[in-house]
Amino acid sequence: QIAMSSGVLGLALLSSGAALSLALPSLSSHSLASGVPALRPRSSLAAVERAAAPRLQQLTAAVATPEPQGASVTSSIISAAKNIVGSGVLTLAAGVAAFSGSPAALVPALALLLFLGGVSGYTFSSIARVGSAVGASTYKDTWAKLFPKSTAIIPAATVTFMTFCAGLSYSIIIGDSFASISALAGLPAFLRMPNVWIVLLTALVLFPICLLRDLSSLAIGSVRDQ
Repeated sequence: QIAMSSGVLGLALLSSGAALSLALPSLSSHSLASGVPALRPRSSLAAVERAAAPRLQQLTAAVATPEPQGASVTSSIISAAKNIVGSGVLTLAAGVAAFSGSPAALVPALALLLFLGGVSGYTFSSIARVGSAVGASTYKDTWAKLFPKSTAIIPAATVTFMTFCAGLSYSIIIGDSFASISALAGLPAFLRMPNVWIVLLTALVLFPICLLRDLSSLAIGSVRDQ
């Protein structure tokens, strides 16, 4: 930090020196003959200092503001596992039961699960390697370095669509779960309908959370790096 601050101070001095040199008037023939250059009044120097002040503040802020750091590999793996397990515990078991009631159905189900997991792992790894090779940190930047920039909206739209589908699937899971709980609790018939819970929870819980500008209040359910 000391070295960076010294560099900022040096740049500020150079900027001020350049501004001062521009502020000096051209030497007249009389001053050249006498050998004494004519300087501008003190008010001109003060104006130059005021003009250079914003640039110095920008350089100081650039050093003082830390660059945002991404999540570590460990926290990313744990967060992804939570998202997968959170929906998989309920949906995978129901899917196998809907396919067949025989215990032998677990064999093709597990084989399909391992295959899809392998495909997902390979695609994630491929995207990370390509991004590292081209020096990009987002899907959009990686795409723009490999394809025309005019088509960079494609990965952004794909991620948006995927997020919408994920949110919709979680709403369906929550709706089905609350409908089953309502049936077990003997609640009125309209509360036993999954669509009622999907609309209520999406409108009153999920949608307001999506509108939050600061998600720090949800940090209790996330894995934070030390």
